[in-house]
Amino acid sequence: MKHTASIAAEYIGWSLKEKRKRLGVTGEEIAKKLNISQQQVSRYERGVNTINISMLIRFFDVLEMDEDDISYVFDILVHSYSEYLKVKEERINLEKCN
Repeated sequence: MKHTASIAAEYIGWSLKEKRKRLGVTGEEIAKKLNISQQQVSRYERGVNTINISMLIRFFDVLEMDEDDISYVFDILVHSYSEYLKVKEERINLEKCN
């Protein structure tokens, strides 16, 4: 089972990438504004690296994310965590039956 942080990183990265694409901005342009490498932007967007809260806030600013965009990111996180808990509970129940 994937660790919750990995799932969260993937969902956050996906939502940042989708917003960037809607704006018609490249990863390289975002990288320059954030003063990080394009490779790091790609790692965040793919969920390979977990983004810390201060960098996430910088992304929100650079991507001009409004309250709805930010709420969407956190709604995805809540949903993914809920799904994770369901799977975890099912596995615990299966283990108890064995």
